[in-house]
Amino acid sequence: MKRSLIIIALFACSIGALYVWLLWPGATIVTIGSVDDFSDKPRFVSVLDGLPVENATSSLPVIAAVMIDNFSSSRPQYGLAQASIVYEAPVEGGLTRYLAIFDRSHKVIKVGPVRSARPYFLDWQAEYGQPFYMHSGGSPDALNKIKNSAMLDANEFYFGAYYWRVNDRVAPHNLFTSSELWSKLALERLTETPTVWVGRFFETNPPASSTAAISVSIKYNPNYKVSWKYDSARGIYDRLLADVPYVDFAGETLTADNVVIQYVQVRSLDEEDRKEITTIGSGSARVLRDGRIIYGDWQKDSFSGRTIFTDLSGEEIKFKPGVTWIQIVPSDVAVEVVN
Repeated sequence: MKRSLIIIALFACSIGALYVWLLWPGATIVTIGSVDDFSDKPRFVSVLDGLPVENATSSLPVIAAVMIDNFSSSRPQYGLAQASIVYEAPVEGGLTRYLAIFDRSHKVIKVGPVRSARPYFLDWQAEYGQPFYMHSGGSPDALNKIKNSAMLDANEFYFGAYYWRVNDRVAPHNLFTSSELWSKLALERLTETPTVWVGRFFETNPPASSTAAISVSIKYNPNYKVSWKYDSARGIYDRLLADVPYVDFAGETLTADNVVIQYVQVRSLDEEDRKEITTIGSGSARVLRDGRIIYGDWQKDSFSGRTIFTDLSGEEIKFKPGVTWIQIVPSDVAVEVVN
């Protein structure tokens, strides 16, 4: 009788794990060694960052995707340290801009400065279901793309009540939002349907295909060099700008568990140096985690399709649970890796 009960319990656990896997693709299923140690293991993890969550519903979070300024007078920024994923990509004049991806259920008191949309950022935010895309205006190509899509657009020009401006910074580098405001926006203005989206795959141990690498530096322009340096004691990467720690509003250095170098083709479109960046297609990539680097490639097949990072054998790269920064790097930009 006792043996039968154990078999039934193990069968029920297996069915439950299979249910979560099928309903939330991309989720990491934690193997349960036995019924006795079930309470010591995380049962559900988020497909966004691979970290434990309380229930199956939280495994597939709804997302806020926020455009964040990176002009010198916009620093230090707010909210970057609370984002699960951050994209950094070139914009006009040799500058870069951020797209910060947040689990909308997380509390973030202040995010910004919020800036305008660019078309390539739209392709990346679309990978996370139907996020609230939060921005203030945009380039003509970006606004036209938004107009002809089914995105949940939250342009400050039309949804100004869900943003505010501060007086201690100069416009346009003074616009902010928060999780309180995007939650209010969800209740009052935007109609949404839950969307199933595929997250990345996560693994605690670094893959065998990696090699040692303690830092990476990207020289976007002669006056703007971004670096990530691995701290083995803490098991994370610290972000630096011109070899100085890059801090947020609280004076804390920004960190990441994974750093991705995604090489892309970039060209200028007009006299204002607006960019066209290859987002749908394929190219070379590097993934850094645990003080190691994995050489590989990326591929994205459609607007809402997930960008898949693979190693040189074609196997999809598994990320370390936690924060990921994706550095979008023009193919002609110098990248230095220190092993």
